[in-house]
Amino acid sequence: MSSPTVLQGQGTSMTFPNGFTLSLLEVSRDGVEVDDVDVTDMAATPDAMGRVWSVFQPSKLANPGTLKIKGHYSPDGPAVPVGIPGTIVVTFPVPPSKVNGATWTSAGYIKSEGESVSMKEKITVELTVKFSGAPAYAASS
Repeated sequence: MSSPTVLQGQGTSMTFPNGFTLSLLEVSRDGVEVDDVDVTDMAATPDAMGRVWSVFQPSKLANPGTLKIKGHYSPDGPAVPVGIPGTIVVTFPVPPSKVNGATWTSAGYIKSEGESVSMKEKITVELTVKFSGAPAYAASS
């Protein structure tokens, strides 16, 4: 069994609604999450210690999660399109011997943004992107 190709993040890019672009420094995704549904009922039998243990099942509703993004920021650039729904695409670096990088694609919107300005550091912006609906994953090709 061969091991997967290990990639660095250099070359990762994103497209946002309304053509907004950002020079990326960092992208992290919290992933898909489902809530717990407590299905314990009054007929549950206590254990030897007299405890009744809660019984859970996964919810059928899945939350597609969020992305946290950090990038270069220019106050002279276009305004960050907060709250404008559209398609968000994350494209990963192209692995050796491939032509296209893997992608995450989902409907979503930029939920929040904030800038960071320091005397000795570059000006950056941090965005939170909320995915909406089922994300699509495509392997590199």
